Amino acid sequence: MIHEHYCGLDVHQKTVVACAVTPDGQRICSFGTTMCELRALADWLAAQGLTQVAMESIGVFWKLVYYYYFVAIVPYWLRA
Repeated sequence: MIHEHYCGLDVHQKTVVACAVTPDGQRICSFGTTMCELRALADWLAAQGLTQVAMESIGVFWKLVYYYYFVAIVPYWLRA
């Protein structure tokens, strides 16, 4: 299976760098790790039409992004 819309997230203590790849090209954007900025990241991911997201992090910094994305965002998308 080949995915045409995917994103890699590099999660740090104070930033999340997202690299989205679509048939239109590659886009890189940085976000903070506050709840407001994570919401902006989720909105950006949705706007890119992504179907797959992979995350890389050292330490425990990934947990907030993971729980926010899968607890708050994915159920919202499924209801929409």
